[in-house]
Amino acid sequence: MRKTLPLAIVVIALGVSQDAFAGDVVKIGVGIQGHLGGAASTGLGPADVLMPPSGFGADTLAKAGPSFGGPYGGIGAMAEVRFVKMLGIEVDYFRTLVTAKGDVPLAAAFPNPTGGMLPTVNLGFEQWQHQIAILGKFALPSPIIAPFIAIGPEFAFPDGPSITIKPTVPGISITAHAGGYTMLTGVLGIELKLPIPKIDIRIPIAARLSYNLSSPDNPAVCGSLNGMQLDSKVPAGGNCRLQFTGTLNTTTQSLVIDYRTEWKYMLGGQVGLAVYF
Repeated sequence: MRKTLPLAIVVIALGVSQDAFAGDVVKIGVGIQGHLGGAASTGLGPADVLMPPSGFGADTLAKAGPSFGGPYGGIGAMAEVRFVKMLGIEVDYFRTLVTAKGDVPLAAAFPNPTGGMLPTVNLGFEQWQHQIAILGKFALPSPIIAPFIAIGPEFAFPDGPSITIKPTVPGISITAHAGGYTMLTGVLGIELKLPIPKIDIRIPIAARLSYNLSSPDNPAVCGSLNGMQLDSKVPAGGNCRLQFTGTLNTTTQSLVIDYRTEWKYMLGGQVGLAVYF
């Protein structure tokens, strides 16, 4: 009795039916899929501004880096190799448009040196990107509705982001850039197996969460203001989340503010249509 109990628990927990391993040992699936959701990056704080130049404060400069967020959507394809109906390796491809918005209170970020009141500007970002995920997958071999879970790295390759600025501010240029980055992606969902004879068609429906692993929070702010560096370890032109370049004082207003749009979080849903052979 004691010897058979562990095996019985495993069989019941996995929900493996009597014919779970019957049929094909290896199946190959191909299909199309789409996803919708939201992307976001967290805002900066005073601790992110390591060396505020004379005349500026870490608590105020950090306000130039608020949280940004917005919806995304995309379409793509998938391919999977499934072993013994339960273990799989899946490759996903998406072509995704990510949008995000946020308000930057320039007057709060630069309260003194400008000699006048700066407005709050609304920034809007649009960024197309290629996304390729390689996921390890486990699915219960249920006949009609099969729950599954998948996890693995996802690689994002952004196009150059576009940015809208309302209103524009004379003497202050706002730009954005993005490089390739790696996310850890987890997927939790179900496969609906259509009862069609002689052809294995499935509709996967799932929630998808991705976390950016390769874009560090520090150094978060770099560049220079009025000829003074904000972080001595990072040269001007460093790949920071927020970079200042130029001069901003009572007589000269010539400043560039650059944002890095490699989003920290992506959370959404996906649905597809796949055929398995």
